Amino acid sequence: MQDRTDAQPSITEQERQALWQLRSRWLGTYHVALVDDVWRAKRYNHVTKVITADSADELGEAIRRDYEAMVRP
Repeated sequence: MQDRTDAQPSITEQERQALWQLRSRWLGTYHVALVDDVWRAKRYNHVTKVITADSADELGEAIRRDYEAMVRP
């Protein structure tokens, strides 16, 4: 399994930008990565739960739903 998020030449500029945006938005709450063409996120306080998606937009939406469920009383 190859993590393409750390200075890999195969990551496109669009993917790099989307990754930066997701990481900036969820900094401190989720670890966001692009691994083997699968977008994924893990909560820092629940690292065994992995959220996956086929695109950055889908991952952003899945993270938002997960976060809302986490903070809802």
